[in-house]
Amino acid sequence: MYQREVAAVLKLVDIRKTFNPGTVNEKKAIEDARYVLPNACETQLVVTMNARSLFNFFSLRCCNRAQWEIREMAWQTLALCKQAAPSLFEHAGPACVSGACPEGKNTCGKAAEVREKAGNL
Repeated sequence: MYQREVAAVLKLVDIRKTFNPGTVNEKKAIEDARYVLPNACETQLVVTMNARSLFNFFSLRCCNRAQWEIREMAWQTLALCKQAAPSLFEHAGPACVSGACPEGKNTCGKAAEVREKAGNL
């Protein structure tokens, strides 16, 4: 009956464990708390994008530094696009798939893993 509420409280406990002020984990913990606190409810969206907008969306939102929920949706959308138009979306994905990571010193350091994931879709 209260499964969503219990899940939200457990998520907050996880966030509190990972919170380290002044670190990269601080930003992640704050983003996750923002997700869990007042708005942790399911939302139905309809989005319309052309191919150019999809490429931009994938380059930003498939990145490991994107918020986890958006990142998962972006990877699922990329998989569907690659099925529908494989030649068009062959090189689509986060920016590090087609070149160097644009995040500079804030890179996740997993470009090889990300390239492999994008290639296996």
